[in-house]
Amino acid sequence: MVSRIGNRGRVPFALVGVLLLVSSAAVHASLGGTPAAREPAAEAALEGAGASVVPALRVAVRRAARDAAADPVLTPANSSVGRALNGSQPFRDALRLRIYLAARAELAATATRERGVEARATLPPVEDAGTGTVRTAIERVGIRRAGPDGHRLRVQVEDVTLRARRADREVAAEGMTPAVTVETPVLALHDRTERYERRLDARTLSAEGAGARLTAGTYAIAQGRGTAQWAGAPISNVLGNGHLALATDAAVYDAQARTFGAMDPSWQEGLATSAGRAIETDVTNLAVGEAKRGGGAGRSVALDTVKGYLGDGGAARSAGEPFASEPVTVPIGPSADDAFGGLLDRRQSAERNLTDVLREAYTVDARIVAAVRSVGRTRTGERRPHEPGWELIDTDRQVDRRVEALRNDVEPGPPVPAGWHRLETAGRKVVEHETVVRRWRDGNRTTTTRRQVRTRYHVGIAVVGRHAEGLPGPDRPVRPVHEPGGALGGPNLDGVAESATSRLVDGRGGYEALARRATAGRLDTEPIAVGGDRPSELRSHVREDLTGLHRRARNLSVRTTRREAATEGGDTATALAAELRKQRRALVDPPRVYDGVADRARVAVRAAYLERVLTGLEARADRRDRARSRLNETLLERGLPSLDRIERLHSAARNATWSSPPADSGVRFVPDATPSRLALSPVERSRVGLRGGGEVRPLAARNTNLFTLPYSDVVPATVEGRESVPLPAAARTLRGAEHVPGEAVRVNDSFVDSRERLRTAVIAANDRFRGRAHDVLRRRRVADASERRAIVSRGLGRWPSPAARALALANGSAADAIAVEADRWDDGPPSAARRARLRTVLDREFRHTLDEDAGRVSREPVSEAASAARQLRDTAVGEAAGRAAETVADRAKGRVYDGAARTVPAGLPVLPPVAPWVATVNLWQVQARGVHPSLVVRARGRGVPGPAIAYERDGRPVRMDVDGDGEPERLGEATRVAFDIETAVLVVVPPGGRGVGDTNGDADERTGWPAPEPRPSVEPGGSRLGSRASPPARGGRDPPRLSGAPRRRKYVP
Repeated sequence: MVSRIGNRGRVPFALVGVLLLVSSAAVHASLGGTPAAREPAAEAALEGAGASVVPALRVAVRRAARDAAADPVLTPANSSVGRALNGSQPFRDALRLRIYLAARAELAATATRERGVEARATLPPVEDAGTGTVRTAIERVGIRRAGPDGHRLRVQVEDVTLRARRADREVAAEGMTPAVTVETPVLALHDRTERYERRLDARTLSAEGAGARLTAGTYAIAQGRGTAQWAGAPISNVLGNGHLALATDAAVYDAQARTFGAMDPSWQEGLATSAGRAIETDVTNLAVGEAKRGGGAGRSVALDTVKGYLGDGGAARSAGEPFASEPVTVPIGPSADDAFGGLLDRRQSAERNLTDVLREAYTVDARIVAAVRSVGRTRTGERRPHEPGWELIDTDRQVDRRVEALRNDVEPGPPVPAGWHRLETAGRKVVEHETVVRRWRDGNRTTTTRRQVRTRYHVGIAVVGRHAEGLPGPDRPVRPVHEPGGALGGPNLDGVAESATSRLVDGRGGYEALARRATAGRLDTEPIAVGGDRPSELRSHVREDLTGLHRRARNLSVRTTRREAATEGGDTATALAAELRKQRRALVDPPRVYDGVADRARVAVRAAYLERVLTGLEARADRRDRARSRLNETLLERGLPSLDRIERLHSAARNATWSSPPADSGVRFVPDATPSRLALSPVERSRVGLRGGGEVRPLAARNTNLFTLPYSDVVPATVEGRESVPLPAAARTLRGAEHVPGEAVRVNDSFVDSRERLRTAVIAANDRFRGRAHDVLRRRRVADASERRAIVSRGLGRWPSPAARALALANGSAADAIAVEADRWDDGPPSAARRARLRTVLDREFRHTLDEDAGRVSREPVSEAASAARQLRDTAVGEAAGRAAETVADRAKGRVYDGAARTVPAGLPVLPPVAPWVATVNLWQVQARGVHPSLVVRARGRGVPGPAIAYERDGRPVRMDVDGDGEPERLGEATRVAFDIETAVLVVVPPGGRGVGDTNGDADERTGWPAPEPRPSVEPGGSRLGSRASPPARGGRDPPRLSGAPRRRKYVP
């Protein structure tokens, strides 16, 4: 066979190969061929330029880090550049911007040349100071802490371009993203300072915050000095702002030591000097008190407390509350006595007395019960006519019941209700004849039908009884009951069944009448009380048994501390009630079977007595709750913390962490504050090395004593040798004298005369203040003379008494009221700023007046009123000492809770509801606002090449030329480190003595309040400049920021 293959469709192989070769060449040309080879000179220049980037970047980062630390931005400016900074991390963004600008300048100054080719690294310029342009530059730089301790800085810069040029022609270019790690603790410096500021401004309840440390310090000082005052030392200002400044200083620098690992050495020396002076002053005061009053352990404890805190803060925790944590036993005795007396009292009251309980024990509730059974029924007659169509027009129904005795008088008795027992039973047969006559009508016809029904009933009747419901004590069997015998051999309830039957059966017509009513459904089944005869010796027997129970019960007690009693945190009434309930069964001690009714009566009296004690405790616990609620309302109304918060503050103070420096990391952080001490008094800037003129006052303090009444108002301390006393002391004396009880005043004419003389003197002093207020209004051209008098009168009219007006004039309240009235007089709209200005002027005038003779009152009327009040008080105390303890407690309780006679020592006497006076307390609200006018933190040690790097927070604005136009733009502000701490201190001392409280008339002590004053007078041209690579700013600088909105709830100067 021959195979034949055609030639059609054949393509020569050579042609296919040519086509493939041409196609591949075309594709290669379209995709781009091999890049042209760079000339060797350009390659070498680019390589050299790339090698120089990292060293240049290191230099730029070090310089930018130092500049950022020297001029930290904590608050972005309201400018185009400031808005480019992230508000949550302005320091880091400002550092990134500085690194970018410094890197660009450093790279621009670095070039590599190779055989006519020049190569250098470049970054895009910041062409203008617009927010978007600046933000783009910032985002080209990434930073983070590096190294084992975070003391290095890792930096990465994007968009770096290497360019090679020959003459004016670019011959090669390539991009890179360099990254370097530089030994600089700039971020660690910033982060630690921020941590320091957070500790200063932490919530007071934080154990690590300066607030807890300040609370601990003020507790130690106030408790120590308050104890000394109670013991008799001549201390009139328990917690002064001077001591508060010491405690604040110690708290602030303790936070500094825990944060940085070191404290300012000059501060340590200054605090030691100030603390030494304070101790010397307290030693002198206590020594005077020792000499005058003959000594006492309380003053020694007090001095140890103050010295322990000022000398070694850690010792304060163990010595800070010598009496507050002292355990006290609160017995149930007074409440037991009250219940015992009430039970024996024969007067009628809402609660059972002994007579009531004995009567109930011998009383039986008795009632009639009946059961009716129908036994037969017959009917005769017609009910209606047979024919339809009749209409009923009248009905007459008559019922007749005849009662017959049952055969053998036997009929099963009715069921007895639960809890009752049968006393007497009887049966009757009742035959009921019912006749119904009906009249009908059908048109003109009428007819009558008669229907008779005869029904026979058997009726069972019983007299049942039970012991009086609600008798105290367990319900147990009583044997014997209805026959004589048992305890005392008395009659028990013998004859009670007969008496009940006589009243319920015979007195109601006998069994026949009761049977008729039962079948008619009209039987009265309401119980009556039937009393039995009581043994003559029952009352004495039960009273003797009750006396023994009372002796046992009154020895019950609970343990608490004076502080818990003082804050009402330990509810002793509820605790005693719980203890009594726990032991009630054993105290009642009921037998399994009562030995007759007399025994039941004895146990009922015991149970009634204990129930009465519990009722009293519960009522007093309710009063305690109401008193606590009123006290809390008072605290909150005055802007003070609640009792619960006070206790949480106290707990935080006791658990406050003390100096614990961070572990050594090779880099030391050394803080340097200027001035070194947080002083309350103004300091010349030049004296402490601050630039500019003027003064600074780093600390403002305020402490408010809550319970300045009543003792210090009645008997104020007067300065020996002075012929006058300050108006506030005179006013408090007058107010205290006006609160002396009326019955005491009526028997002491000399007291009335001296009080009137003092009132006249206070009124005269108030009039002098009125004149000063008129002068201020006149100088400020407020109204005419008559209107000015009306404005002042309306302003002072808020206080109805001369004493209240005098205190308002002294504490600033009157200045505010007069300013409000003056603002109302003005024709324009109300102005808070105008009111504030006038108030400030008036307050200043009044304070100056207080320092002059016009602000004082003659000593004679004050001393006379005080002496007369003291005599009245001593007499009252002597009389009270002879009364029963419960009477004393009740009257004292009235003074505390109901605001009656205010003749007890300084502070608030604490009277648990079931015990006499166990402690006296007082409360101080403490507020401290401070600022470091300048705080420099320097980092030294390993990893810090060159001189120490310094991080400075001094409040000055920060500027830097961002766009290279020669004009520095404002980035923000190096906000000062500031804090605002508020806490409360509750001081507890034992009862008696002089109590505890400020008796110097200055219940609201303010120094430098409301704000510290880091307000420098800036020299022209004193603006802080930006990076050293930037040209100096032209012209002046923005004024320093004086005040602003709080950062993290604090005052920021």
